Amino acid sequence: MRVVALISGGKDSCFNMMHCVAHGHEIVALAHLKSSLVDEMDSYMYQTVGHNVVELYSEALGVPLFQQSILGSAVCQSSIYKIDKHDEVEDMYQLLNMIQNSIDYDGVSSGAILSNYQRVRVENVCSRLNKQSLTFLWQKDQVELLQDMINNSVNAIIIKVAALGLEPKKHLGKNLFEMQDHLLKMKEAYQLNVCGEGGEYETMTLDCPLFLKRIVIDETKIIIHSDDAFAPVGYLSFKKMHLEDKGMDSNLSLFSRLKSIDLISQKDFKSKFCLKKLFKSSHKNDGNTFLHKRQNVLVNDLVAYDARCLEWKKNDNTFCISGLTCKNDGSLELNTHTTLSKFKMLLQENGLSLQDVFLIYLYVSDMGEFAKINSVYKTFFVSEPPAS
Repeated sequence: MRVVALISGGKDSCFNMMHCVAHGHEIVALAHLKSSLVDEMDSYMYQTVGHNVVELYSEALGVPLFQQSILGSAVCQSSIYKIDKHDEVEDMYQLLNMIQNSIDYDGVSSGAILSNYQRVRVENVCSRLNKQSLTFLWQKDQVELLQDMINNSVNAIIIKVAALGLEPKKHLGKNLFEMQDHLLKMKEAYQLNVCGEGGEYETMTLDCPLFLKRIVIDETKIIIHSDDAFAPVGYLSFKKMHLEDKGMDSNLSLFSRLKSIDLISQKDFKSKFCLKKLFKSSHKNDGNTFLHKRQNVLVNDLVAYDARCLEWKKNDNTFCISGLTCKNDGSLELNTHTTLSKFKMLLQENGLSLQDVFLIYLYVSDMGEFAKINSVYKTFFVSEPPAS
């Protein structure tokens, strides 16, 4: 797909962009929501520290950058987003809508990892624009994810701290590798999110394998926002910076720049998606926690379904359905509709509905056909869609 990457300058948006490219998608533009008047502003959706550094990303990557100032605020703060013209989410809508008037694209990349609040809002905007949200980092284990970023040469520095165990004068400006051990210690001591998903810290990516030129910071100033004795809040204000050529062939495609990196590994398809890991309990499994049910259903003598692993925990009625497929010679749209209809029926048989679903993994062999699948998929999940 042709993809617009939502970027803040942080490690997550850059690393998700790398995953998009590794999966064969083409980054055709960058989209950035920036603070209009100050270095740092309160936002439930966007990172604004270091917004002036992001202006170098277009030349660093060789991809056009579109920017828009954040004019709204977090008017709708509920789990389900309801459109409000004064909400900051509408600034994202306006920016992505403006881009599609200039560049044809199909999907939107964002670095959501843990925040359902942000994911729901990005997907809301994408749905209204008929675009697909791509969030390859969603629900990844944060310890593993941080290691993956370091292993895959994401050079990001800490530009804001706001948590117990993090000190502005000591930790601002350090890169992920330098901070890794300390972040892991703080996770054990204070349950800190090692990727900063609780707002503990923010980052700025100065270089990654996609960059033709690296960003070099020449002058910064530490701003103390709150001098709290236990969890001081501070950030870096960037005064001077420049780009440094990496000696790469500027004609190299983004995909070619990742040729030495293996972002797509077999571990992404292993049993970590199974029910036992998704819903593991602190209590020892006595062997009776899960009930298993195998069934093969034949519909209209044409469509064969195989729900290979219908599992549930007896104590909270949580279901995991996998292996649900459709074997039919009909159109892709028809097969998708038939499969999802069967999925809906299986839920109803167990007293559930599509509104109870919170996570779906949909495997597609040819992303060129995704638009056809998604045109049907989105009719089943109109409001508050599950993470997928």
